[in-house]
Amino acid sequence: MATISSYSNGWGPEEPMRIHMWWHYAISLIGEGELDRVLLCYDLEVRRKSRVCAWEDLDAVALLWRLDLLGGEALSKMLAPRWRMLAQAWQAYPADSSYIFNDLHAAMTFAKVEDYCLFDKVVESCRARESPDFFHSVCLPLFSGIAAFVQLDYATAVRAMSPALKRRQLRVGGSKLQQSIFHWTRDAADYCLRGSKPRDHLSSHIHSLTKES
Repeated sequence: MATISSYSNGWGPEEPMRIHMWWHYAISLIGEGELDRVLLCYDLEVRRKSRVCAWEDLDAVALLWRLDLLGGEALSKMLAPRWRMLAQAWQAYPADSSYIFNDLHAAMTFAKVEDYCLFDKVVESCRARESPDFFHSVCLPLFSGIAAFVQLDYATAVRAMSPALKRRQLRVGGSKLQQSIFHWTRDAADYCLRGSKPRDHLSSHIHSLTKES
């Protein structure tokens, strides 16, 4: 975190890794329970784009989704306008989708704003592109789990995602840390089913002002 923050002035506006480095910084803040600072990092750095392209919104989606999982109802309401802005950035993606990792992040965004027309277009594009075995064993379960989680159908989310997440290799792209968002989603659904709050388990020491009492 110290290295990223001290080097930030050395990154030009066109630096392709700038957004992703700040994403790592924000993930470290999540580990410390500093959700207010995570949101500030999102607003000031992760969403400060160098070009109009949804690809740079991958980290924004991944960070906002984690905040939604951990922050509780009050923070979720604060995040709603940000989700709508992200959805606008992804509007054109379903017509030119090409990669499952991006597909899943687009699906998260469209699910959060309840645009299931675009959500379904992403799923169908993925179905047409990927092999039947990979689509039905990995892609569709993750898409289904994402939609079910947003719709508060936690039992379906757990049931749909668990078989795919048992695989040694997901093969959806991204690093292990980036892929952990799908495990977090499945686990959050399981905690909700058990009557627990995901933030009490996924991050054991949340102490930001956005934490509900």
